[in-house]
Order: sequence, then structure tokens, then C-alpha cells
Amino acid sequence: VDDADEGSSNRSSYESLPVLEGEVEAEDVAAAGKRSLDGGGVDSCVDSAKNDETISDDRLRRGNLDEFLSWAFFGTSYSSASADQSKVKALEGFYEVLEKEAGLTFEPGTHPSYRPRSFTLEDVRSLYRPHGVYAAVALAKGGTNLTLRLLGFRRHACGRGLAYWHRPPDRGRRLGQGMTPPPFLFFHGIAPGGHAPYAPMLLLGLLRG
Repeated sequence: VDDADEGSSNRSSYESLPVLEGEVEAEDVAAAGKRSLDGGGVDSCVDSAKNDETISDDRLRRGNLDEFLSWAFFGTSYSSASADQSKVKALEGFYEVLEKEAGLTFEPGTHPSYRPRSFTLEDVRSLYRPHGVYAAVALAKGGTNLTLRLLGFRRHACGRGLAYWHRPPDRGRRLGQGMTPPPFLFFHGIAPGGHAPYAPMLLLGLLRG
């Protein structure tokens, strides 16, 4: 920086910020501050306090969380969960974790503006798709199963009904000092065609080793 510009570079930020085609002058800033202290600033503070109070009143209440947590963890309504002391104790533990780990507290009662969605408990209006959609999904799923079998995978199921695909490790593949590579586990979510949408990623991972 040149010596000639050193003085100008030390100016306050409000003196160097352009506003439209001019620059903010120190007198203008002082006048604006005086106007806000004379009346406008007080009104703004009062309005801000009112807004904070409204926001506080709009917070979720404990009753809203009771309904949501009962459905999310127990698959039932709070009226049913509250009849089971073990579930009531579990709900109390959830609130302790929320308060301890996240600093969240919830006032008692139920806010009328909030209603948690309980998808598995709500009435569902069925909408059937064309037969071609189901045929395409079945074709994709069958093609993926066949591809996995050709790659050496075999389908298994545990006693609780969990189905999975497994491929034995390559005995000829070794890491350093005779160690075999660690197992690779892949858990997929719910998708049309089961694991068919994830097949390209699985195949790419196998190609890369």
C-alpha cells in the first residue's frame, strides 16, 4: 500500500461503503443514529420484543412431541403409549437426552397449530399405477438378482425374515503379510425394484476392488 493511501485505508467502514452514487458521510451516520434514539429505535425494540414473544408462543409443546415420538419409536399414538409404563419411561429418557445434549426444553401442553404426521396410522387413499410400471419394476429386480448370481452372490435370509446377498471372499486375494481384505457391507433403503437402483454402484465397487 502506498503512503498516500495509508490514511484513507484507515477510515471507518461506514465512510468507505458506497451508497447509490454517493458515499455515506460521518454526519449522516450520526444523524441517523440520533433519529433512531429519538424515537424510531425505541419502537423497533418494542416491536422486536413482541416478535420474540410471538416466536416463543409458537414453539412446539411437549404434547406435540409426545405424539410424534410415540409414533416414531413405538408405532402407536400417545394415548396408547401412555398406558405402558415402559414407554412412558422411554419418553422421559428422550427428553433428558434432548435437554442434556441439545439444550432443548418443551413447555407442557399441546400447541393447536401443530399436528405431527403419523403416516402408518393415518388413512391412506390407494392409487394404482398402470401394469407396465409393475412389470418394469419386476423386470429390473429380476435382472439385478440374475446379475448378482452371475457375480457369485447368493441370497440368504435369517430367522427374523431379513434377506441379504452374500459373496464368499476371494481366497486368492491377499493384502500384505497374508491378510485377507475386510468384509464390505452395504445397506440399502426402500426403493422401487429393491436393490436394482444400487446395482451400478455395487458393480463399480467390485470393478475397483
